[in-house]
Amino acid sequence: MLEDTVTKEGTLLEAIGVAESESLHIVQVLVLADGSRGEAGRLISAQGIPYTAVLTPEDLGLSEDRPGSPA
Repeated sequence: MLEDTVTKEGTLLEAIGVAESESLHIVQVLVLADGSRGEAGRLISAQGIPYTAVLTPEDLGLSEDRPGSPA
């Protein structure tokens, strides 16, 4: 499954659930930009699905305590 951005893991988990309900087998989740602070990766990986994020806020020089950082 390919997702452009993730800020809340619930939407991605819902998409996985819908795909699986249609008998699709998710073998990998690739996210271009993960703003979930790693939470999405932890939850997806806990389901046994490999998770890869291309970019995180830290990759862009952003952190929780800096203005303009994802909430």
